[in-house]
Amino acid sequence: MTLAGRRVLIVEDHFLIAHELSEMMAEAGAKVVGPCLTVEQALARLARKTPDCALLDVDLGNQTTSLAVARELTRRGVPFVVVTGYGAETLAPALRAAPVITKPFVRRELMAVIARSFGGREGKSA
Repeated sequence: MTLAGRRVLIVEDHFLIAHELSEMMAEAGAKVVGPCLTVEQALARLARKTPDCALLDVDLGNQTTSLAVARELTRRGVPFVVVTGYGAETLAPALRAAPVITKPFVRRELMAVIARSFGGREGKSA
C-alpha cells in the first residue's frame, strides 16, 4: 500500500511506538507530521497545516486524551485511525466513529486498516 505524498499526522506519547509508526508511514511513502507527543503539539501542527489523515493514540498521559485533536480533525473532514491500548467500547463517541486498532498491533493489520481508511483519499499538494 502506498500513502505517497500524503501528510499523516501522528499523535502518540510513547517514543518507541511513535518512532515505529513514523517509520511505517515513511516506508509507505507518506510525509510524516510529527510525531506529536501532546494535544498542544498536535493542535499547533493543525493550526499550521491540515494533514490528509492521522493516527491517534487515545491516552497521552497526565490524564489527557487526544479527544480535542479528534474533534478538530473531524471538523476539518480529516479521517483518522485510533491506535490504542484500550478496547473500542471504552472510547468517547467522537473516537468510536473512527477505525480502531488495538496495541500491541501487528504491522500488517495496522496497514490494512490504514489502507481501508485512507486508501480512497487523494493526497494534497505539499
